[in-house]
Amino acid sequence: MEAYIGIALGVVLGVIPMTWWLRIPLFVLLCLVCVDFCWRSPVTLKYLPKRVRILACLVIFVALVWAGGKNVVTAYQAENLPPRAVRYLQSWGPLDNNVGVVRIPPNVPVLRGRPGGKLVVDTSGLKNYSQKYRLWGACFHWDGREDLLDTTNISHTSFFDITGTNVAMACPWNQQYSDEYIRGYRTTEYYILLVPLKVNKSDFGSLREAVAYGGYILQEQSGEP
Repeated sequence: MEAYIGIALGVVLGVIPMTWWLRIPLFVLLCLVCVDFCWRSPVTLKYLPKRVRILACLVIFVALVWAGGKNVVTAYQAENLPPRAVRYLQSWGPLDNNVGVVRIPPNVPVLRGRPGGKLVVDTSGLKNYSQKYRLWGACFHWDGREDLLDTTNISHTSFFDITGTNVAMACPWNQQYSDEYIRGYRTTEYYILLVPLKVNKSDFGSLREAVAYGGYILQEQSGEP
């Protein structure tokens, strides 16, 4: 009976779509059934000593929790987070089209115009998430020496509410970005994230830190500053 129930639960969890909160009790039941089968089956009960059976039960339990945890997380994300295969960024680029580098005596390069980036985000498909999240954006130069998510000292926007329309977000350049722009860096990485409303800080040191605070990457885009 335990074997048939375990197989049936595995098929149900693997084939039938269901909410993440329904998957949790079914996985708990599956763990109990499989551990009980391992503990009391005729083969293990007859040929394996008690210590070995305990170890086998622990291995099965850990394996099921590992597989079930990934399954529940995937179901939770599908139900509670927006899809990423959507173009949310409508436009990106400099905040001031006249921004540039000029030289003042004695041949010192300085920035002209209003230094910053601008991201326009279509939030019409994000209205269902406005009660839990706000928008946050970042722009930075990536030198390829580390993971994009680990790039530090990034320029970023403030938090913006999800309004259901296009939202224009200013991303002021920090000193590092400005210095790199003066030195000739141009290709910029643009990121748009959802950040939980409960998060108050917006000056994350990196994208990985923003994700650690509950941020969810909606879209990334490379382009001119």
